Amino acid sequence: WTKWLDTVPHFEIPRNAAYDAIVVPTIDSIQLTHVMGKLVTAGNHVLIFGNTGTGKSIHTAQWLQKEAPETYQSVFVNFSAQTHVNQLQDLIDSKTEKRRRGVFGPPAGKQLVIFVDDLNMPQKEYYGAQPPIELLRQWHDHGGWYDRKELTFQAIIDTTYITAMGPPGGGRTFITERLKRHHNMICAIDMQRSSVETIFKTIVEYFLAGFEEPIRALKDPLVSAAYDIFEMVHRELLPTPAKSHYTFNLRDIWKVFQGICSLSPKKNTRVYGDRLINDEDRAWFNSQCKQRIPLFKGPTEEEVYDKPSLVFGDFLSTGDEKYYVEVEDLSKIQATMETYLDDYNNSNTHQMPLVMFFNACEHVARIC
Repeated sequence: WTKWLDTVPHFEIPRNAAYDAIVVPTIDSIQLTHVMGKLVTAGNHVLIFGNTGTGKSIHTAQWLQKEAPETYQSVFVNFSAQTHVNQLQDLIDSKTEKRRRGVFGPPAGKQLVIFVDDLNMPQKEYYGAQPPIELLRQWHDHGGWYDRKELTFQAIIDTTYITAMGPPGGGRTFITERLKRHHNMICAIDMQRSSVETIFKTIVEYFLAGFEEPIRALKDPLVSAAYDIFEMVHRELLPTPAKSHYTFNLRDIWKVFQGICSLSPKKNTRVYGDRLINDEDRAWFNSQCKQRIPLFKGPTEEEVYDKPSLVFGDFLSTGDEKYYVEVEDLSKIQATMETYLDDYNNSNTHQMPLVMFFNACEHVARIC
């Protein structure tokens, strides 16, 4: 027996790598790509099912670009609610060439692998049909489809499909069993805490490599505290009809670490806190963040959360010369913006009945 992590070489982040381009292998990702690779290279079609943020798309793309055999030619298709069947057919047809009369396929000696992401996103028609999905189903059942101009059947050979989808809901629908039966299904489960911490400890270690040891030593408590906050928010702040946007997944913790150069508590507030709609939820969230502050040998919770907001802008200048400076007297922000709002409403027929409370003023200042 061999451990999954022993099947891949030791991972090191390439020098000068962009944050979005870093893909750290974990047990979950290695298992997924290994099973998928074995199925695809054997000529089987694959359907990967899992929640948002489980790595379905990025790990499939990684395998196709770096690990798939050289004879494989990949095509990436992203479905949306507005995807039209003609667009899908034209895209796939453009990647094939004529082999013989009525038969098309990739260049000789190649295998075409089509990765369809968000398979269940196309909007249903009045009678419940989803033409893009039915086109794929027709290929699986009959080996091709009809040319729209010549009205002749064209077979498409040497082609394998990898598809990915999330659970129905939030714009996603159920797909027909007639398509699903042609695929081998792989379930991409939510990553374990150990896998998530492995990813972000590797990334943080890379970005802190140029700092002194006291800074580098913050790696473990930083990752642990960030995951604790994400886990608590994900478990306690559930979506409701009034809070339908309270959907948090691993993409959010990814955004937290993307802004790791900022203070961690403030970055958590930008990613999670700005979505909260009432004082009760914001107070609960701030209390959870404050409990994690002692993990750091740095600013106290009062210094982080009770310190006045840092706001810059040029909108307080009244003369022709505008200077972008720090706003030291925060009480002036609200009064100034209300003055600008009154001027607009007095000079335009289309009124803006806005209430410029302090948090709204902060967001407007960031935009300005």
